[in-house]
Amino acid sequence: MGLLGMLVGLGLTFVIIYWQQAGMLQVAVRPRDNHYRLALEALWLSTRRLPALAGLVFLQVGTHLLLLAPFMAALAWLYDEWLGVLTPTIYSMYAPVLWYFIGCALPLVIAWIWAASWLYLRWLLALPLVALERCSPLQALKRSVSLTRGWRRSIGAAVLLLLLIIISLPLLITLLFDRLFTPLLWWLPEHNAVLIPAMLSYLLGYVLVTLAITFIGIAANALLSACLYMQLAHQEPRPAAPPEDTNAGRLAWAVELSVLVFAGLQAWWILNSFEIRDNVAVIAHRGSSMVAPENTLAALEQSLLDGAHYIEIDVRLSSDQQVMLYHDRSMARLTGDSREFGELTREQLSQFDVGSWFGDAFQNEAIPGLDEALERVRGKAGLMIDIKPLPGQEQTLANAVIDTLDAESDVRYRCWATSTMPSMAMPTVASPTRC
Repeated sequence: MGLLGMLVGLGLTFVIIYWQQAGMLQVAVRPRDNHYRLALEALWLSTRRLPALAGLVFLQVGTHLLLLAPFMAALAWLYDEWLGVLTPTIYSMYAPVLWYFIGCALPLVIAWIWAASWLYLRWLLALPLVALERCSPLQALKRSVSLTRGWRRSIGAAVLLLLLIIISLPLLITLLFDRLFTPLLWWLPEHNAVLIPAMLSYLLGYVLVTLAITFIGIAANALLSACLYMQLAHQEPRPAAPPEDTNAGRLAWAVELSVLVFAGLQAWWILNSFEIRDNVAVIAHRGSSMVAPENTLAALEQSLLDGAHYIEIDVRLSSDQQVMLYHDRSMARLTGDSREFGELTREQLSQFDVGSWFGDAFQNEAIPGLDEALERVRGKAGLMIDIKPLPGQEQTLANAVIDTLDAESDVRYRCWATSTMPSMAMPTVASPTRC
């Protein structure tokens, strides 16, 4: 369902983009006229072709996705073969393996780029043919291939360069905003009267600039498509002129006023939805992993000293079904041992030193169990448990974590009973519980 929803969302996005392009094509190929009349005519004519545009999206974008699928499957297989047992944090420790993966993947990426570019160029005129003529999507694709046959390389290079610029501009604008304007927000005083208007101006400016750049890119692409269409299919008649009694001015002003009212209401809603809260929760990632080895009792202790409200930890199952704190699938990054975590028992895992790599002060730091972590943070902080199961081990690990939490709940109940009603506390045979 998730994949289906993503495909539907992608399809609707491209339908809107094609609709915009169709309207701009109508403007580009028509003689100069009253701006409002021209805009309304373009909107009306492109909307009438919306079903055909949707069909073109289904064929054109769907074919590109089908073309991408085998390359993605091959890349996924290569990733699993070369890097599947590693985590991104240790790729630098295994640089040859990473380069092997890149060396195998690069030809696939180049082959896909070549195939996708060829298909994009051959079908470039399909949208003008659907928008400006009464061609069906399939007819437009076939005719586009015929019209673009024998193109010069310079034309194809110009088309692909423009496409690359259109894709890159929003990313460049995002980087520019992040470098120039985002740091300024840190200097603002923490007062609603200043923060809310400043944040609203920042977001509004970013959205408007991004939309303007995107609009310019789409307009440039539509203009290029229109020029190529008029040169290669110039014998086709231009669209018929609209009726003389078309009253475009009033409707255009009404549409523009409606857009402004909608934008104002949206800005008012955003302004009133801001709520600055001072009750911020501090969460320590893998314990205080910047000053102590990750997922160790030392990191948990440091988190408590730092005042963390919650501590995030990663857990895996040992070969004897014990829940232990560890992030990676392999022991390589922290210990230098090439064996996998799931192949070792709890007793074997307890012999590993996972602290020396961090610093001499943490020599002989062992891999703790979840029960030890719960005991260490009892009554002082909460735990956020991120389970890291092997494929097919998901339910087993979840059940083991739940069993450990149930045992901890029993211990905490005994602690509560001992502290509040000593006479009702359950007698303990073993050593007293640490509360």
